[in-house]
Amino acid sequence: MKKLLLLLIFFIPASLLTAQTPDTVDVDKLLLESKYKQVIQILSQKDSLTAKENYKLGIAYMNLMQYPQAAKQISRALRQDAFNTGYLYVLGNIYDLWGKPVISKYYFDRVLDVDSNNFQAKIKLGKVLMDLKDYRKAEKVYGDLVLSDSLNDYFVRRFAFCKIKNGDTTAAVNLLKNLFNTNYFTDKSSLLLAKIYYTEKKYDSALVVVNKALGHNTQNAELNKLAGDLYFKMKKYRTAIVKLQQTVMFGDSSADVHQKLGLSYYSLSKANKMMPGESPEDFLNKAYESLRISYDLDSENPITTMYLGLILKEKEDYKTAVRFFEKTLDLIYPTYLDVLYINLGASYELTGDLANAIKAYQQAREFAPGNTNILFYLAIAYDKYYKDKSVALKYYKKFLAKQKNADPKLTEYAKTRIERLKEIMHFTSH
Repeated sequence: MKKLLLLLIFFIPASLLTAQTPDTVDVDKLLLESKYKQVIQILSQKDSLTAKENYKLGIAYMNLMQYPQAAKQISRALRQDAFNTGYLYVLGNIYDLWGKPVISKYYFDRVLDVDSNNFQAKIKLGKVLMDLKDYRKAEKVYGDLVLSDSLNDYFVRRFAFCKIKNGDTTAAVNLLKNLFNTNYFTDKSSLLLAKIYYTEKKYDSALVVVNKALGHNTQNAELNKLAGDLYFKMKKYRTAIVKLQQTVMFGDSSADVHQKLGLSYYSLSKANKMMPGESPEDFLNKAYESLRISYDLDSENPITTMYLGLILKEKEDYKTAVRFFEKTLDLIYPTYLDVLYINLGASYELTGDLANAIKAYQQAREFAPGNTNILFYLAIAYDKYYKDKSVALKYYKKFLAKQKNADPKLTEYAKTRIERLKEIMHFTSH
């Protein structure tokens, strides 16, 4: 953080640090020495401040992360010197640091209105537009920056990301490939290119990128994880294990990594051929250890719980296996699924699609057989759907027979409707 603050000071234009009086000489020296509180003490005691003094006071507040006071002082400097791009730039910076990207964008736009070639303002504007998720405008800004430096990894990567967000993945791949082929890539641009290939299921191409990037930085956890994922997808489980172990070693010990490790070990335990010194039992034990770590980190993943159940079943620990299988069922069929189907049925009913409404209510009943209200919803749907009222009558009666604490309005309606349906059926039969 201290290095960042020093950098902000060093960016102050030299013209704004021109010494004119003993007071300003002291202030400039204090700013360069990062003695911001002393700067504030000296300048706050003055009856009136010049534009440059307001600016320096704002800089002191900014480096102490007192952004409201910093913005106030720089705004005063700007009122005294309305077209000063240094003041506009720093004000944009303050609002960016303050977490107000819309206002920050306004000031960087103003810098570029005055000086369309201001390189630093373009970089900051691009960053703010990305924060605002305005990828159309950000693409234009980064496109201009790439024209000025086509091998700058940061510019190309951000330009490519905008292309992806705007639906032009092919252009993004071409940009990143050019960077990659000229060896100007970084870990981040390599990851972005490899992830595009991964999404498109071009695993071989993704591996070429990842392995070349790992040649430059073997200790990158993200690259190792992606390599592990790719080898896992390609069923090269031994290599996947090596890469996933390195991922853990270099700082990523997430549930997902341990799950992939466990699944790789489990797959090897089922392999027909073992290498010297290997046994299915050893792989099964390692699979259990890795999946158990994954479960401790995330107990809500049904794949993890299912494979733990399978391993425990093979180990003949049937009671614990049952517990994990039951847990898996709970995760696959969550308790709120009946609510989803009830609402789906109601929506179908409101659109007049009674056939699908009935199917949805029946699905809801499968997931929550104890929810007697579903019987009522089915009775209503059958009542509307069939001329033969016997099915509706049956469900109204089932609802009344099984309900315990239903809404009185529902029970009253069901009773009234049963009597009415009996009359209809009586007269219809005669």
